[in-house]
This record gives sequence, C-alpha cells and structure tokens, in this order.
Amino acid sequence: MIIKENMLFRWKDSDQTIRILHVNSLANIAYVIDRSEKFKRWPYVVKMGTLREKAIEETTEEAVICSTENLTEAEREYHERAVQIVKRVLEGVEHKEQLFMSDYRAKVVQKVAQEFGVTPTTVKKYLLAFWKRGQHFGVLVPNFKKCGGKYKERKAGERKRGRPRSDGKTGMNVDERVKKIFKTALNRYYYGPKNLRLQDVYELMLKDFFSDTIQTQDGEEIKVLQDKYPTIYQFRYWFKKENNVKKEVSKRLGEEVYQQRYRPITGNATQDAGLGPATLWQVDSTIFDVYLVSSLNRNLIIGRPILYVVVDIFSHLIVGIHVSLENFNSYSGVMMALFNSMTSKQKFCQKYGVNIRSDEWDVACIPQRILADRGELNNTFIESAIENLGITIQNNPPYRPDYKGHVEKMFDMIKSSIDSVVDGVFV
Repeated sequence: MIIKENMLFRWKDSDQTIRILHVNSLANIAYVIDRSEKFKRWPYVVKMGTLREKAIEETTEEAVICSTENLTEAEREYHERAVQIVKRVLEGVEHKEQLFMSDYRAKVVQKVAQEFGVTPTTVKKYLLAFWKRGQHFGVLVPNFKKCGGKYKERKAGERKRGRPRSDGKTGMNVDERVKKIFKTALNRYYYGPKNLRLQDVYELMLKDFFSDTIQTQDGEEIKVLQDKYPTIYQFRYWFKKENNVKKEVSKRLGEEVYQQRYRPITGNATQDAGLGPATLWQVDSTIFDVYLVSSLNRNLIIGRPILYVVVDIFSHLIVGIHVSLENFNSYSGVMMALFNSMTSKQKFCQKYGVNIRSDEWDVACIPQRILADRGELNNTFIESAIENLGITIQNNPPYRPDYKGHVEKMFDMIKSSIDSVVDGVFV
C-alpha cells in the first residue's frame, strides 16, 4: 500500500485516527497528527512499517471545509487573520519537513506570533486546526454559533460568577438552595390572585429568607439584610428561565383567562368539520348592538333584538338566522334559527320582500352535529326535537366562547356591515 499525504488511518487497538501530513520516503517515516480535537499534541513521527502493521486506512471522512460566502464581518475578519498567520508559518521554513521538527518550528511560531501580536498558543491553535482538518484554508472558517454554553447551566462554586457589582459588595451565586428559595417565594407570593409585582415578591423573599432579626437598644426587634443576598436581576433571570406561563396566568388571572387567551392553538379551525358541509354547525346568540323603535312612534324604543346565527364550519356559510325580542338564551329562539337553517331560504326571503334565486342561498338540510352553548340546548326539550333527526348535540364548557370562534367572528362581521346603514351610529 502506498502511503500518501492527507491519508487517514485508525489504530487497530483503539478508535483514535491520525492524518498523514508528510511522507519522507528516504527515511521511511511519516509525520502524523491525532485528529481528535481533545489532543493538542504537535505532529510526531511514525515509521511506515508501524503504520502498515498496526493501522487501518480510513476511506471516509466528514467534510469540514466551510463556505466563505455568507460570513458575518467578524467571522470574515477571524478567517482572514487565521489564514494569514498559517500562511506566514508555512512560508517561514525552507522545507515543509522543518515544521515538524521542534527546533525549527518553535522559532517560526515565536516570530509569527510577535509579528501579528498574538500568543504562540494562538498560532498553535490555527496550525493544529489546519493540519487536522485536511490542510485547506477553508477549515479555518470559525463557527461562532457554537461558542459559549447556550442552554447549559453553570455549576455554582465558591467564587462569585458574573461581573462585579456596582455597590462594591461580593454578592452570591445562585445554587440549588437559592433556586429552591426562589420557587418557594414565587409559589407563596407571586402565583396567586393578589397579582403582586415581581419587585414586591423579591422584597418579601429577602424579608423571609435573607434577613436576620436583631434587637435595638430600646428592645425593639427589627430585621436587617444579611451580608450576602441575591440581586433583583438574578431573581428576574431565574424567574424568566423557570417560569411556567400556564401556571402564572391560571393562578393570577384564572383558568378561564388562560384557556381563552394564552393556551396553545393546535390543529386548525375546520378540523372537526369532517369531510364536507353539514357535518358540524355552530349556533349562538347575542344581544345586537342596535335599538329598535316603534313603527307607530319612532321616539319610543322597544328594546334591543336578540340575534341568532347558525354557521356551517366546513364552508363558513351562514346557514340560518333568527331575530327575536324574547329573553336571551331562549330555547324557542335557537329552535327557530335551526328551523330556518333546515328550510328553504328562497321562501324565507320572499316573506320579507326579497327575491333571490334558489342557488344564491342554497341551504336546506339537516346537520350531523350542532355545537351550542350550555344555555339554549342544554335541557331536556331538545331531546324530543332531535329524536328522529339523528343529530348529535354538543355543548361548550363554561366561559369558553373560543370554542365557537366561527360564529363569534360572524357577529363581529355583521355588526361592522350594518354600522354604515343604520341611524345614530357613533363613529
């Protein structure tokens, strides 16, 4: 087997792989380097016979050459500087083999480090990366996205982490004990109906857990802060990191508010509508935002009408309506709206002097399911009405109008459409 530069080998007795950097055929030796990033060792000599006897050639290699096109300004400057340093080291010797001899290499590395104003360790880092990854300048492209410890929690030691405090005090690290205190204070003061501010919760926590009780000369007991206590910034940081939005909203504002405004939305609006129209209808009523006046005397207000609307979820079409002056959430009112949904709209419009073609509002059928509030259809009267129709009645949980989003939005659209045609609208 002919051993050439840049070939990869793996030792038989371990998983460690090496790269061939230079071959001296006369001396029957090769200069190799360990490819693992954890090894910071300079290239070393291996006899050719040892390679053939104790190593196996690796035929596959993970691509590490990076594109230099879409780099940020900082990444481009880093890459260009690293390339210049490596080039200057390669040009600093007469023969390539001298780079693998410590006496020659040390002088070149020291000279280049002084020229670029960096440490010899930095020069070594660039050289090792260049050799380990295939001796191409593209491998020197940095990956700043992998820098740091994103999402990794640091272990708290005795030494204070972070920048020094402005008040000159040492401060304290947030360890498991302090985090447990944070959670206790939040459960005690923050997650509750009092709606205390985070600043107030922090001050109450200091009073409970980071204060000592002392007696004054008059015998009065007062509380003073301990020498070391967490700052408000530490408290806010861990609150934002550990806070549960569902728990916060449910405890402070109520479960209904969370379900209506903050719960995650999954699926889509028509996922319960089945395969076509008339699979699911939504019905609801509202007190309409208009005042009706008497036909005999327009100065007499007779009340606000109750509007009932039935919407088909699959097609988003209004399939039935009813306007009434009866009590809100009336059983007879919703039944009239459903009756209108299942009968001819052409005859319905003719009763009010509106002539339409049958295909303009072609809805007159019986649905499979009807979704309503817990008011109109949550009683025994509906059972006799649907006994022979094969309709399934579903009711919303209490305080959950978002379950019938289609019909609720339809009320808003109807109101917007009549604002421009009725008298007395406040703009």
